[in-house]
Amino acid sequence: MYKLSTVFFALFVLFIGQAVADPTFNITLNAGGIVNVTADQFLAVNDQALLDTCKPNMTAAMAAIGKCANSDAACLCDHGLTALVGDTEQCYFNKLVKDNRPMPGGDIRAGGQTALTAYLNACKGSNVTNLTATDFTLTLAPNWDGPFGQGLNTATTAITLIAALLLGGGCIGTLLVM
Repeated sequence: MYKLSTVFFALFVLFIGQAVADPTFNITLNAGGIVNVTADQFLAVNDQALLDTCKPNMTAAMAAIGKCANSDAACLCDHGLTALVGDTEQCYFNKLVKDNRPMPGGDIRAGGQTALTAYLNACKGSNVTNLTATDFTLTLAPNWDGPFGQGLNTATTAITLIAALLLGGGCIGTLLVM
């Protein structure tokens, strides 16, 4: 009897915990440690240049977020609102690429794909299933020159080959003379 009552008490506590759990829509970011942010904190990065450049995008997204309650996952994960959030993150990313600089202070919310994925996971965790990963995907910036290989033209290749042969031959000749 004692063990059965303990099990019922544990189940009661578990269900009460679910009933009074904080219904706030939290986005879990892993930036050198787990950090939970609410939707209204998600786009508030600590970089004035990003905020100035992306002000129209951010203003529209924050206005849409402001119309939702912080616990209304269906509203916060609406396709129109997530498109605005994605546009703001894309603007942040484009500005960082244009300025050729890393995320300010390591803040992954500033143009970070991992931040958008965290927002998608928060929506999925709130049982909003009408979104796909493509709704939360950054694209390459228009001025991205990307990683490139340093190639040698024919003349430079010939000069490099001749220098290598002279140095290599000299080393071998030195070893043979000794």
